[in-house]
Amino acid sequence: MNRFTLITRFAALFTCLHTAAGFGAETAAGQAPEGWTTAAPREEIRPAFAFDAKGGRGGAGCFIIRADQREGLDGCWRKTFPVQGGRYYAFGSSYKASGVPVPRRSIVAEIHWQDNEGRQVPLDEPIVTSYLRGATGIAETEFPWPKGTDADGWTEISGTYCAPSKATRAVIELHLQWAPGGEVRWSDVSFGESAGPASRKVRLATVHFRPKGGRTPMDNCRMFEPHIAAAARQKADLVVLGEVVNSVNLSKGPHEVAESMPGPCSEYFGQLAKEHNLYIVACLYERDRHLEPIPLGACHRSSRRHRAVLRVAASRPKVLAMAPSQGRKTIAKLRLTMPPGQARSLPG
Repeated sequence: MNRFTLITRFAALFTCLHTAAGFGAETAAGQAPEGWTTAAPREEIRPAFAFDAKGGRGGAGCFIIRADQREGLDGCWRKTFPVQGGRYYAFGSSYKASGVPVPRRSIVAEIHWQDNEGRQVPLDEPIVTSYLRGATGIAETEFPWPKGTDADGWTEISGTYCAPSKATRAVIELHLQWAPGGEVRWSDVSFGESAGPASRKVRLATVHFRPKGGRTPMDNCRMFEPHIAAAARQKADLVVLGEVVNSVNLSKGPHEVAESMPGPCSEYFGQLAKEHNLYIVACLYERDRHLEPIPLGACHRSSRRHRAVLRVAASRPKVLAMAPSQGRKTIAKLRLTMPPGQARSLPG
């Protein structure tokens, strides 16, 4: 048997196995519904895309993103919708994942506000004027939040948002990122004008405290408990702690106190958030075996991490919001117009 024949037979066998595994109803990404395209930050980290006309929730169509075993793959389905500035719009979708260890990190929906030229638009709200005088704030990406998972494994993601006054279009992106061997199916995607959500007042608290006398990162974290309890007694909805609280006054380097996420410190604050029914914002050093010891500026949009970052010796500080019902989550903003008990944050 020559080499060409062997390769041909192997390809035929692979095609048969692929169809038998349940992928026979899929079509190429180019045959998706009108207006939907695929994208990736770079071609070398692009996952595979397909559209299944009957593989979604309740037999509806679904947008599939499938990663191979390489690490760092990141891609999305994308569609642009026209909007009118100042009006509210509701986004809704459901996803079903397989082989994704941490869905809240790897499965993300995004809404980007743009003008007719595809440029970012300014915020309508005033920005802090004590620094960067004359700067214009930019409308940030919206990250709809998961609401729950049904008996069939479909997780709802939805949210209602006000389009900035200068926005003329919204770009919807449905992502799968950093999940080797994982797959996600996006279904029931909708975006349209809606009534605005009911507003509510939010009470904020800050803890100005530097732990002393501790020997471990967890010692530091436990010293915050009475301050968080005091804020809860004053009916705070959100409590903001200081920076890198798991390293203050320990005489240890970042690489010595860093932990994986979730880890002991983040889980501890998550438990306190549940116990006191409030949100806790903290900054912890995160351990990541892929990081290089180089400085990196924060808040680069394509990373969707929005950490207050300094990559040092395989660790970096990470801003977390511990929600009362959802545990921990990475955040970049706190625009708390959601109902009590839910979270508005970036994926972590």
